Amino acid sequence: MPRTIFDLDITDRIAKLAGNILGNAHEHYVTAILMRLGFDVAISCISSSTYDLIITAYENGVNSARQFLKTKIINCAKSINFGAIKEQNDLIIGVKKDTLDLYFVPTALLKQIRKSKSLKHLDCLKNNWDILLNWREIYLNELFKKL
Repeated sequence: MPRTIFDLDITDRIAKLAGNILGNAHEHYVTAILMRLGFDVAISCISSSTYDLIITAYENGVNSARQFLKTKIINCAKSINFGAIKEQNDLIIGVKKDTLDLYFVPTALLKQIRKSKSLKHLDCLKNNWDILLNWREIYLNELFKKL
């Protein structure tokens, strides 16, 4: 069977290291995708930090005011578990392991949802770059109504 970019753990190292390698790979994957889209991204050098990346978001399109978002990257399969997420993050990005889709979840949303949410219910957040281009309360509130 031919190899694809969706292959996972062909060396059998991820399972042995409790997924740490996969988490690090996903941080770099998200960084690369966002940089390709033109966003400024910085990786946290402190592995015990509550956030993994700092991402520049725009309040109302590219030529508007910018904000720096503390972002946590988490692995997900069928749902996203928010239980261990600290609210001092601004954004959570869930990376679906088998498709590499990105789910952009503003932490302000955590007050409205349970500790875990099925990815089926987060479809409006999937690969939604507009969240980073419209990081303002009006836009985010409209988005939350879709959930």
